[in-house]
Amino acid sequence: MKMLINSLELGGAERSLITLSKYLDMEIFTLYDNSMQLDIKYTPLIRTKRMSGILTYLYMPVFLLKARKFFATNDVVISHLNQSNFLNFIMKNSLRTKAIMVIHNLNLNRKIPFEKQVFKSADRIVCVSEHMRVDAVHRYKNPNTITIHNPIDLDYIKDQATHGKYLDGRVYHKHRKICRFKKSEVSNRRL
Repeated sequence: MKMLINSLELGGAERSLITLSKYLDMEIFTLYDNSMQLDIKYTPLIRTKRMSGILTYLYMPVFLLKARKFFATNDVVISHLNQSNFLNFIMKNSLRTKAIMVIHNLNLNRKIPFEKQVFKSADRIVCVSEHMRVDAVHRYKNPNTITIHNPIDLDYIKDQATHGKYLDGRVYHKHRKICRFKKSEVSNRRL
């Protein structure tokens, strides 16, 4: 299985992919390199730092040339995030790969180049919530749309629990009582 994502800079989609990589046999490819020191093997298509906006789309021919080394006809490529989904669309049409595109966010105010053509041509669209799936089917007219919720890394949660961190701001010490933040501090935190 081959996964394609913009980078591994530890956003929500990136964390989901890293969690999946612990349990599935997969090769991970990123559009560009990042400076994160991860215990995960990945291959950047080009060795440059993060790009944004239109620059990423202008680099698509370069990404496609690099991708030809790693992807072959009939490979199943699962892509996450807009730029990677766009490259997956190009590879589907030029290299004849199978394209599965994951939608982590449906931002209705943001326009993506050829967005409807990209997602309509996908062999399968995966959405991370049922509400998003309904919106995607309506918007892209692709009946091959399913819901698979983000994975949960139970090992990470157990590790955080044993090191004394709680989501509501409490800190637990083994030989002391539970220390609480003031109510105003907890209400100002984003949980």
